[in-house]
Amino acid sequence: MERSGGRETIFILDDNVISIMTTEDVLLQNGYEVVKMSSASGLVAKLEYARPDVMLLDPTLPRLDIDATLDEIRASTELSNLAIVLYCDLEANETYEIARQHRLDGYFCKSLEVSKLPQYIDQLFDESPS
Repeated sequence: MERSGGRETIFILDDNVISIMTTEDVLLQNGYEVVKMSSASGLVAKLEYARPDVMLLDPTLPRLDIDATLDEIRASTELSNLAIVLYCDLEANETYEIARQHRLDGYFCKSLEVSKLPQYIDQLFDESPS
């Protein structure tokens, strides 16, 4: 993934308010812009408006049809460069399997130290071909 040249924007989709606040604080302290949403309703429209670089997606969000949501995101030409990272409290093996099955760009378990999330996101940019 290519850096935008400015501050990268991270979109958090999670219904856990404490998790959102903690994650947002860490990302802001590390120079990222943050957009957050706690419901899947209107998700694609908000993504197209915000144009984030990375989306942290909690697949356990109530009323989220992950297959339909990912299909809709991938069908949007405006979101073709969006990196999607699974971000949840599931066991690491289960989280990995969901990310692999849905061909996501990565996964990060909330049980890991959240302060390591910016380094993980930085790796997504560092791994992209120049």
